[in-house]
Amino acid sequence: MSTLTQVLNILLKARVLKIFDPNNPNVDKKAAKLSVTEGAIPATSELTLLPETQLRLYTDYNNKRVRVNLNLPVKSEAKQETETTLVNVESDRRLIVQACIVRIMKTRKTMLHQQLINEVISQLASRFRPAIPLIKQSINSLIEREFLKRDETDRDKYEYIT
Repeated sequence: MSTLTQVLNILLKARVLKIFDPNNPNVDKKAAKLSVTEGAIPATSELTLLPETQLRLYTDYNNKRVRVNLNLPVKSEAKQETETTLVNVESDRRLIVQACIVRIMKTRKTMLHQQLINEVISQLASRFRPAIPLIKQSINSLIEREFLKRDETDRDKYEYIT
């Protein structure tokens, strides 16, 4: 229903469709002659169409300059899907980076910061190229959750907590 309303609003704004009032047939002809700037059909805001609203096709429509894009609602839905997918991918990557750090630190027990970052990048290169800020955030998250800790003598060194 929402897609139908969006498409009908596009057609109304392009003046391909007209709102028909059976009680006053003169309004139908008058709306066809009025331009958008005179207020027949709002150019920017959407009309609220009720289920009992009657629409009529304007058969005298002829304009070679104006194109009516009916894919607009589909594009907005695709944009929402893309944003949702990107959020999911980003959260999955964050978990993959954290798992990689834990796996590395389990085998090495202690490691310098730069070596850990290089090792994470090299291990995940086949899947994706992790950003350094993402790796740093993951390290800090693991420190907060007590998987890792900083060495007391060397602040640039991490230790795995068993």
